[in-house]
Amino acid sequence: MENTVSQILTLGVLEPYAMPGKEIPGVPGHCGNANPLHTLTWMNPRDFNSTTLASKYYLNRLHDPKLDAPAFVVGCGHSGTTELITLLDRHPLIYAYLHGSGMEHAVQPNSFISPSNWIPVRSQREDLWFAKLAAKNHATHWAIKAPSNVCRIGYILKSLPDARIIMMVRDGRDSMVSLRERYPRKDPTGSFVLGRWVHDNTAGLLYENDPRMLIVRLEDLTSKPDYWLPVILHHLGAPATWEELDTAISRYQHSEKHGSNDGANTRRGLRRRRGYTSLNRLNEDLPNEPSKVLSGPLHWYHSLNRSRSLVDTMLVPPPSHHEACAKYSPTVASGELPDGADDHTLRLSHTDLRKCQVSQALHPIIPKWPLYMTPEEKELFKSEHQAVRLMAYFGYTSNSSW
Repeated sequence: MENTVSQILTLGVLEPYAMPGKEIPGVPGHCGNANPLHTLTWMNPRDFNSTTLASKYYLNRLHDPKLDAPAFVVGCGHSGTTELITLLDRHPLIYAYLHGSGMEHAVQPNSFISPSNWIPVRSQREDLWFAKLAAKNHATHWAIKAPSNVCRIGYILKSLPDARIIMMVRDGRDSMVSLRERYPRKDPTGSFVLGRWVHDNTAGLLYENDPRMLIVRLEDLTSKPDYWLPVILHHLGAPATWEELDTAISRYQHSEKHGSNDGANTRRGLRRRRGYTSLNRLNEDLPNEPSKVLSGPLHWYHSLNRSRSLVDTMLVPPPSHHEACAKYSPTVASGELPDGADDHTLRLSHTDLRKCQVSQALHPIIPKWPLYMTPEEKELFKSEHQAVRLMAYFGYTSNSSW
């Protein structure tokens, strides 16, 4: 309902009561696979930077993320978002929400702020909910992943100006093969397969020059995790070594003890942006200020196993995850549908696949397309000019001679 009402408001039919701003130019008409499949104007409003430009605090943080900046892992489906969110979840100060269907959480028009000032749809304030979950897990950051959130980056940055986005990218030929296996009944060039790779990456690139966006190729992350994981963590403002973790904890314990006003400045900025009139109410809603989470006895901190580097520790799956692949049916994921299989069966299999992936150690990606892409599919891919341009832009090919 919120999607429908938001779209009506942004059409301009009810001006001057409609949501301010139009959709930024260049947004694809289709994006992602979360409802609605069509992109709506609330997802990428032209005024997405208005909250950032109105605050010196957020402007100063554009190139200097906070220790508690929320993280969004986005990208076309089957491009490595699950692999990355799994690694982030193993960081001591990052809480990753992995409880949605397929371990995903797609942002909605009232997830963080309301669709407009007068529409009778209240904000869900999911940012505060995630912050509370993070605090309960002794984490300063919270992180969510959903490939379809690549279609909603403007709304995310407007709602949470201190957010950090990591956009995962994968070779379009491998993405086409993988999505075709997941959607064997769909048009291979349509909005669920090759079209999705084109649309989602095109939508994400609209924000590539924003310092809060980091683009990472799956092939690079899996082949050189020792390099890319620290880059990603520093983009989020999270420690990448045990020494950085010790420094962060000492700094925030010190600021708490000596009454640093960093937290007060943060609260004032949030109060202006969110319309709070009671500072006490705001304090109740934000329990995971770093100075609060990292103060007092930290039993979890002293129990950390430091026999490996922090990055190497994140690369090793916990022993409790080894049985996660028991329910996963590889025949369904490969496109060999059992008799009577329906969409519900496919969704269950996809969820099991994601849980199985969480249990695995990170390993270099081996290209699938040379073995599994048919000659017909290769020609279909080459005939899609935007797909060819994106392949060259991301550095996978320089032309169509492959």
